[in-house]
Amino acid sequence: MQTITLYVEESFLQTFKELISHYPKDKISIKEDYLAMELERRIQDIDTGKEKLTVYEDGMADMMDRLRQKYAHL
Repeated sequence: MQTITLYVEESFLQTFKELISHYPKDKISIKEDYLAMELERRIQDIDTGKEKLTVYEDGMADMMDRLRQKYAHL
């Protein structure tokens, strides 16, 4: 068996699945890539402004500040 990657427009996905359902089940299997779906959702959230990107250095500095405050007493 070989693996291929297909990109299907969201609005056409249900129709596409229905078309494929007519083929023998032992010849085709569909496995959704949940990691890719989550990454795409997060990218869309950033592109639409729903989520904000944090500059790496700023994020690390913030994290280090929080760690220092939390463990300052040690």
